[in-house]
Amino acid sequence: MRNFISLSFLFLFIFLTACSGQHYKSLTRVEVQEVDSEENYRDTIQITDQETIEELIGIFKNIRWEPNTEPSIARKEDILLSLYYDSSNSTIEKQNLYRIWFSDRGTATLISDYEKEGYGGLNKEDVTKLKNILAN
Repeated sequence: MRNFISLSFLFLFIFLTACSGQHYKSLTRVEVQEVDSEENYRDTIQITDQETIEELIGIFKNIRWEPNTEPSIARKEDILLSLYYDSSNSTIEKQNLYRIWFSDRGTATLISDYEKEGYGGLNKEDVTKLKNILAN
């Protein structure tokens, strides 16, 4: 019985780990809008380079998501990201929005409009990587 329970937990862990990145599988482009000091959006920057998109996918896979949670944050986000995906119907493009707030501690808070993600956080290392990508 103990082996069955252990195997069940192992299978569940492997399944969740394998499926966690499936959402980003068909990502084709990213649009970035920075928010200025007057809380206005700057011009949209597009990222279509596949290598950069793969780096972003790696970062997004590390986000600790808390679905069905919507925190209230007093200030406007620092970055608005729009992720675009190819769908099974090649004429329709799917989009998810991510609002990102960077903290003074070097971490970041994210709110996603994708129902399986919701509210999430990034550690210092991944925030540094994300900022470097967005700065280029």
